[in-house]
Amino acid sequence: MSIRRWILLAAWLGTAAPSQAIDFAFQDPQYSFQSLRALGYAVSGGADIGEVLHTVRRITEGDDESWFREWNTPWMLPMKPSRLKPSRTLA
Repeated sequence: MSIRRWILLAAWLGTAAPSQAIDFAFQDPQYSFQSLRALGYAVSGGADIGEVLHTVRRITEGDDESWFREWNTPWMLPMKPSRLKPSRTLA
């Protein structure tokens, strides 16, 4: 099954009716929406599903500080160009 289908399935399973907010990992609709948005980046290679799910699991419901802290852990931040090492040199 493709990544996109997994994300759509997760979104579908989290809803009881179309008029209700999506409950994905959180009761708070904003936390759920932002978590699903982060998962959506996996389709284009902008996120890793495992890292997103691991981060979401570590967030305390309703605690904005834990949300900020977990999304700003080193493995969730993009690498700085100075930390990137070329795999080979072009000569």
